[in-house]
Amino acid sequence: MSLPQELLEEFDWAVKSRGYLKRSEAIREAMRTFIVETKVIKGEGNVRGALAMIYDHETHGINEKLVDTQHEFHELIKASMHLHLDKRRCMEILAVEGNVEKVKELFKTLGSIKGVENVKIIVLG
Repeated sequence: MSLPQELLEEFDWAVKSRGYLKRSEAIREAMRTFIVETKVIKGEGNVRGALAMIYDHETHGINEKLVDTQHEFHELIKASMHLHLDKRRCMEILAVEGNVEKVKELFKTLGSIKGVENVKIIVLG
C-alpha cells in the first residue's frame, strides 16, 4: 500500500495519540469504522449503536408518543436509559441492534415527534 508522506505522518500521529502500539491495530479499527459507515450510507446489513435524544417532557403527549414508538420498534431496542436534565428536559438513550434501515427509520421517527429537541445516532458496529 502506498500513501502520501503527509497522510502517513498524520496517521502515525493519530496512532500514537490514541495509544496504539502498532499501525495495524489502528488500521483494523479504521476498516471496521469504514465498513459500518458504508452500511449506513448504503442502507444494508445490521448495525449496533445508540440513539440519544433530548426532549421537553412537558410537551403534551410526548411521553406516550415516545413509549408507543419504542414499542413499535421493540425488536431493535435492547435497553434504554432515562435521565432528568432539569425541570423540563430529559435525555433518553436507546441501545439498538438490527437492520440499518429500521434503525434509520427509528431515528427519523423519534426526531419528528413534537417536543424532541435533538436526536443523535451513534453507530458502532
